[in-house]
Amino acid sequence: MGESEQTRQADFVVCPRASLIASLAVSNVAASQDLSLIDSQAKDPSDADKLGLGLIGCYVTFLADGGDVYIITGPSQASVTAGNVPVVATNGVNAVGVCWKLPANIPTPYKVTAQDRWLGYISASGTPQLRIQRSSPYPQAC
Repeated sequence: MGESEQTRQADFVVCPRASLIASLAVSNVAASQDLSLIDSQAKDPSDADKLGLGLIGCYVTFLADGGDVYIITGPSQASVTAGNVPVVATNGVNAVGVCWKLPANIPTPYKVTAQDRWLGYISASGTPQLRIQRSSPYPQAC
């Protein structure tokens, strides 16, 4: 019996490299990012299906650099924008449970699936950077 895809990916952790890191500027205005375009050959969303899945299927490490960042993921841009943006209460905690707090300067591992293609992000205050590092090989790459 062979090992699972997750075990194989966990066995081959990829160290940080400049080419594997995305850095997103964060503010108190919600923004979104298509994770299938990070670390991909695709130049625009219409090419993503042809040229690679970006971070889909990989383990990533999120790092909120310089302040807490609040995120939400979803399968489409509509699932993380408009009425579905991450909401942060004035006291800096989850307002209605719709977002996940990434504490400042603490690496947070996450497995990106097709249901997580879009990332919505916001900060309660300040202008931190959200660093996203692919920390496993692509599925079936080992």
